[in-house]
Formats: sequence, C-alpha cells, structure tokens
Amino acid sequence: MKKDYSFSYVLIPLVFLLVLAGGLLFQRAGIQYDTAEKPGDLQLLPQASVNVANYFPNKPVEVLVLLDPQEADTKNLNENLKATLDSMRVKYVRFSITSGQAPVLTNYQTVIIATSNLSVLESQLSSILDWVGNGGRLLFAIRPLPSSAFNSISAAVGIISGPGNDNLIQASGVEYKTDFMVGGKGLILESEDLEHTSFPVQLSKDAVVHMVSADVSKTPLLWQYNYEKGRIVFINTDRFGSKEGRGVSSAAYSLLYDVFAYPVINTSVFFLDDFPSPVPAGTNDLITSQYGMDIDHFYTNVWWPELQALAKKYNYKYTGVVIETYDDNVIPPFTKQLDTDRHQYFGRLLLVNDGEVGLHGYNHIPFCLAETGVNKLFDYPDWPTTEAMQLSAYELFGFTKEILPGNKFETYVPVSNILCSDARLWLPAVLPNIKVIASVYINDPQKLHYEQEFTEASDGIIELPRIISGYIPDNFVKWTVINELTLHFVNSHFAHPDDVLSKDRGNQQTWDLLRDQFEDYLKWLYSSAPGLRSMTAKQGAVAVQRFARLAVDAQMVNGAYEINLGNFYDEASLMLRTTRKPISIEGGKISEISSDLYLILASKSKIVVTFEGETP
Repeated sequence: MKKDYSFSYVLIPLVFLLVLAGGLLFQRAGIQYDTAEKPGDLQLLPQASVNVANYFPNKPVEVLVLLDPQEADTKNLNENLKATLDSMRVKYVRFSITSGQAPVLTNYQTVIIATSNLSVLESQLSSILDWVGNGGRLLFAIRPLPSSAFNSISAAVGIISGPGNDNLIQASGVEYKTDFMVGGKGLILESEDLEHTSFPVQLSKDAVVHMVSADVSKTPLLWQYNYEKGRIVFINTDRFGSKEGRGVSSAAYSLLYDVFAYPVINTSVFFLDDFPSPVPAGTNDLITSQYGMDIDHFYTNVWWPELQALAKKYNYKYTGVVIETYDDNVIPPFTKQLDTDRHQYFGRLLLVNDGEVGLHGYNHIPFCLAETGVNKLFDYPDWPTTEAMQLSAYELFGFTKEILPGNKFETYVPVSNILCSDARLWLPAVLPNIKVIASVYINDPQKLHYEQEFTEASDGIIELPRIISGYIPDNFVKWTVINELTLHFVNSHFAHPDDVLSKDRGNQQTWDLLRDQFEDYLKWLYSSAPGLRSMTAKQGAVAVQRFARLAVDAQMVNGAYEINLGNFYDEASLMLRTTRKPISIEGGKISEISSDLYLILASKSKIVVTFEGETP
C-alpha cells in the first residue's frame, strides 16, 4: 500500500533548524553593547606636570635612612625601600654610615637602619638607643650581621637570648601571627622562595611578634618592641628586600606609629590575554576525556561561561586583549583575519558584561628588533624593521575597529610582556588611543620583560603592571599579593585561555580543578580585602593616575588626625593604621579592613579622623 507523508513532518524540523541557526547567528554577531561612558565614571586627567614630593613645602623631613652605599648585599633592599617610602609619601633623607660623620638624630621622628653591618655604627648605637628611649622610632629593615655591636643592643630590641652565640640559622616560609598585613593573619606559606637567614632568638614577653618562619623552629621574623618611651620594629631576615617584599617594609614602617595614613590605589583588575583570538583547532586529551568536546566548543560552552559566572559571583570585571592571528609573518603586507565571528562574539560579551577590550598584537610576536637579541631568547622571530612592527600595529587597530566599532581600545598589553625600549618610545604615537600599558610588576631573572611601577609615565601613559598570573595561586603568589594589598591595595592578575591546555601553566590539571583553585583565590581575596574596588584596566588606570599625583601631609592635631591632600581632583584612597578606634570622619568614608587597618575613601582634600576616648 502506498503511504502518504505529510509535508509537516519535514517542515517542523526545518523550522527548528532555521530558528536554531538564527539564534546562533544572533549569539555570534547580534549582541548589542554600549560604548558610552556611564554617568559618574571618572576619566583620565589631561597630561600635566605635578609636584608630589614637595607639594607641601613646610612638611618636615620625618625619616633618616642609614645605609652603606657600597654594601652589595643591601643594594636591592635600599632601592625597594626608597620606592616604598616614596609610595607612602614619607619624607626622608638617606645618610651614608661610611661618611665619617654622625647624623643629628633630634632632627627626625624615625630612623631606619638599612644596612646589615652594625659594626660601622658601633660608636653611635648608644646615642641611637638614647634617642629611641626619649620617644624616637627605629626600624631595622634587614637582619644585622652577627657582631659584638649587635650583641650590645640586642636586649634593647626585645631579645632575651639568641645572638650572643654569633650563629645564624636557616629558616623557611612565613606564618602570619597577626593581621598586620592585609589578608595575612593565620596563613602559613611554605615556599622555596621564602628562605631566611635569621637569628635564633627568644624574645621578651612584651614583644609583639607579627610573623614567624613556617618551619618547626618558628623563628620570629618580624616583631615590635617598646623601648622606654620609644618603639622599635625589627626584621629578622635578609629575605624581605626584594620588590615582592615591599609590603613588609611598608607594614613594618607603619607599625612604628600609633596612627599613620598613606595613599593606596585601591583596585582589582583581571586580564585575559590572547582573548579574543583565534581558537586552536583540534582536541586536547584532558578536555576530550572530561567533556567529550573539542577545544573550540570547550572555550565557548564551558570555559567562558564559567569565568563569567565567577565574575558575577564575586563582582569583578575582565579586560580582554585581542590577538588578530597567530601567523608568524613579520614582513609586510599583513593579511587581515577574515574569520571574525569568534572575535566579535567574545569581544561583545566582554563589553556587555561591563568589561573592556584592549590590544595585544597583530600576531604573538614581541616588538623587538633583531639587534636586541630578545626575541630569539624566547624562540620568536625577529622583526626586520621598525616600520614592519608599526604596520602590524596599524593592522591590528584597523581590525579591532571593524569587529567592535565604537570601542576606544585604550589599553595595550605587550606580547609575552616583552616591549623593547625603542618600541616603547614610538608606540603611543602609532596607537594614539592607547592610554594604558599593562605588562608586569615583577621581572624575570634575566630582566627581559617590560617591568613597570604603578605610575604615570613622562609621556602621559599610565603604567598598570600585572602582579600575578594563572589559575593556580601557589604560596609565593599569595605572598606577593599580600605585599601589594598592603602597600598599594591592589590585585592585578592575568590568565590565558590556553593555560588550561598548557602542561606548565595548567600543571596538567583538569579545568574543574583549575577553576576551583582559582575560585578559592577569589574567595580569599575579596574576604581579606573588603572595599577593594573591581575595575577594568582603564578604570584601574584612572585610579593609578590619581594615586601617582597625590601628595599627603598628615599629623595629629588636638587628638584628631588631620590628613591634607595635594593634587586632589575628585577622589582618593588611603590606608590608615591605628591602635586607636576611629569613631568619626570628615571629608570621606572609613571602613575596617583588619583590627588596626582601615580604608579611607576621600571625597575632599582635607580629612579629619577622630578616635574613641579623644576630645579634639
């Protein structure tokens, strides 16, 4: 018998497929985004020459730093100590202990001993202790060498036994006994990068120990001790003089005071490098075994939705930076990427979710010429000419304007964090929209990466370095973050989409494990640093610029703490360490971070904080 077939059986699945295709097309290219500035958004200030260090001409020089310019072992310490004091807006003078002269201590509130060789100071140690006894403040920024000079003053710094035998011990790791650093209290961080040479000491019961080693010795590494009318803070290690240890120096210095405020940036920025970019073709064993899909579908259906979910849960934003192609061509002309669906799809989703899209590279080759020898060290081809690099930058800019019209593309991240000095000079002229460069805060051992400070460069570019990377925050990563939260109140992190595919960066772990470890970091970060502002790179740069220009003069006046701000435009953030409980504030808002640390959001150029039990 002949069967009749209804056309509806064919039409229904056909309509379904058309609807599905239309939905996918809308998802890929029809996502609407708004590039208009939102009401209340702060903008970068016009380039200007500002006076920071001497903005307040009557501000006294507070600190005397005693150092030995010829001491090789403390060179890094003194460079980083200088950067720390400058960041905190401390006014200081540096004095060479080998000058043959004795400093006049009564001219200063605080002395920092930034040399390990106390023998050169032996004739002056008694007068220094007398000065402390009369109300002075003394910081030992590095553990001294064993000597009779140190033995003679050990009791004055709170030691009841230990250094007399002239022996040092090897200790490892750190354990935070108090919350004197943001996010530290209770943490035990064991790392081969945190090895100490320290005195095995026993301390007076009156010493307040803030940090000990993480090993069985529990060697005190940082403590404070009141000596008669004055105060001493002692660092019992030679390990904290590096750049990633600046937060220890800032915390140690502020512990010398009952009340002390210093400016901070107050920003948390998350970068996604190589995103949007072409997606690697094919499969990956870890992804296939876990999800049963290729790399393309994993990124679209698993990785990106889960990262978005984390951003929503913890209320932070992503800044993605575009790679147009992974072509290794370094000779013009440069072929335009024709497959733009993925760039458009992910780029628009970044913008829709209040994120930012910046520039990374036409291809993944750092801007360095052959004569520098840099690219060869990383197995990259050399650019033959400056013009070739510039033409590739033009191509990238043109490509991004086509895929995301209306977006300003104000942030640039150097490929592999490498940016040779000649390229750094011409980059702002070739890409005039660029206002922000984001490379790295901590350089590689060979000093080949473009290392930055949080600052405003002389050409007006805002330098916004990234501090850490990846989804696996090991103990040394947390150590570095704690230091920067304490010094600048900053989290600046980057990751790559293909970290999950990399044996080194992903540690051969599944995405589920990487995601969970990353979420553990986010939980710790935002619970440890209440009030930390989540921002895009451009927004973070706005905060950096205001920080870099801010001058601070603060003092106790009739029981209240008065903070005067120079170069104040519209807002500023400060960290306040105080042993007294604040009860009111004028000119801003104040919130508690830890038992003695508070975050101040200034809305005026003069702030007055009053304390419990004080009558201003």
